[in-house]
Amino acid sequence: MVRARMTSTADGLTWSEFEEAGLIPDEPAKGIPLSYRISMYREKVRFFLKSSLSQIRCKWFITALMLCIIAGAGLLSTLPLIRMRLISPQEEGPIGPELDPKMRPCRKILNFSPTPLPKIALASFTGSGNTYLRGAIEQITGIWTGSAVPDFQLYHGGFYGEVTADSKVIVVKTHGYGKKATKANYKKVILLVRKPEDAILAKWNQYKTRTHTGIAQGDSYDTEEWRSFVPKSIEEWKEMNEYWLSQNPVTVHVVQFEELLTNKKEELLKVIDFLGFKDQLDENMLNCVVEKYEGLFRRRKFKMDFEPYTPEMKEQIENARDLVQQAVEEWKFSKFDSVEWNGEDDAAAAP
Repeated sequence: MVRARMTSTADGLTWSEFEEAGLIPDEPAKGIPLSYRISMYREKVRFFLKSSLSQIRCKWFITALMLCIIAGAGLLSTLPLIRMRLISPQEEGPIGPELDPKMRPCRKILNFSPTPLPKIALASFTGSGNTYLRGAIEQITGIWTGSAVPDFQLYHGGFYGEVTADSKVIVVKTHGYGKKATKANYKKVILLVRKPEDAILAKWNQYKTRTHTGIAQGDSYDTEEWRSFVPKSIEEWKEMNEYWLSQNPVTVHVVQFEELLTNKKEELLKVIDFLGFKDQLDENMLNCVVEKYEGLFRRRKFKMDFEPYTPEMKEQIENARDLVQQAVEEWKFSKFDSVEWNGEDDAAAAP
């Protein structure tokens, strides 16, 4: 009976058709010729490959479609930013809507620089007050600041130089260090240093709320995510600051965030001098910024009724802070020493 049924393959039926009809036994009978067995298994392998190939093609198509949708959405969101990059010098001027006077209390109109400027980094660990200092520099000089990595929240909030990182902006915001910073080829850097315990909290708030002004919920600190976040952030804070402090001291200017808030005028004067704009400084504009500027995207003050850091975390923070502070002191000494040597060389060269 089995032999009679198997001879039906000569009629052109496929293996799958035989299988669906229930004509193929689970275990081939010993009496079935070898040629028929080979034909059966070959047909089965062919059916399996054909089915698998169809599934792979379907998956490829779905993946390609999803990538196209993502790319299209990204392109649409950046169209106004692309226009900014292509804008001609004749058209440069105030960009975007006029801002609330509280955001720009001293200067409403900002421009890109009409002449090329050296590429200067405004480097800091996330949450160290970079946005605050950028706004002050823009108000005093009237020139947009840029960013190594565009932040669309900042762009839509009034930092219309956010998508520019070339010689048209006065400084370029960056949170990077190491190979990325080396590749960017900055000529000078303003390093903004904030106490790690405050900077890490600010970064956590930004990370959890996905905004520059939001505040994370209290119960988020009693999680494994927070306990993992802190040691990584401490190490990043230390490495980032140590990297920039290891550069040529003449090309580095350090701003302590706490000093900036306490002695705003003195610290801003040092920054403007380092940028090479002291001769173009408008004293009235500087005084206005000192008195009225409160910062853009400034997180409101809040008090925590609990201690977010464990004793072990506090010890790690203290060790990192001491190492960076030591590097800052070495930078001060090295910079003073370099300036002193340059002065002696100039005196020796004088007739």
